[in-house]
Formats: sequence, structure tokens, C-alpha cells
Amino acid sequence: MRDTSPSPQPSPAPREREPELAPLWRALDQLTDPEIPVVTLREMGILRDLRRGADGRVEVVITPTYSGCPAMDQIADDIGAVLKGAGVEGRVVTQLAPA
Repeated sequence: MRDTSPSPQPSPAPREREPELAPLWRALDQLTDPEIPVVTLREMGILRDLRRGADGRVEVVITPTYSGCPAMDQIADDIGAVLKGAGVEGRVVTQLAPA
């Protein structure tokens, strides 16, 4: 017998969950990889999510392209500068999976 119940709706994309974070997404989307400056962090798959932590602070989730990536400190500094420039108190969270 075929299931005719409505299919579950996909979870909203990070940008749709919190529209007030849209300006930060736009700013973060301008950041490029320090080692390959023609590719954005988003295109590299490094920039994963922009969310609110349990304490309400903005968290920018990043994942290195490989274990021990030497550019991660610079990337975190660049993200911190974007947050500061936007007047946002936040933090960078490094998530190792999915890679």
C-alpha cells in the first residue's frame, strides 16, 4: 500500500531560520580563503552555519577542509573582524564533522 501522507517539509536553510542574521551572512559571504583568495569560505565548504548559541550570542560555525589546516586561525580572525565590524558580539565555533 502506498503512503499518501504529506511528505515532511525540509528544515529551513540557515538563512531562512533567522532572517535578522541575513546581513551577517552577506558580510561573511565576502570572506575568501587566505590560501586561495579567489574562492570564498562558503564555496570551500568552510563556512557552515550562522546561529544563536544557548546564551543568545551569534555563533559562526566553520569546518576545516582538512585536519590541521594552517589557515583556520586566520579564518577565525577574519570572521571575528566581520562580526566586530557589524557590531555583533559572537564567537567562532570549529566543527570537525562533517568534513
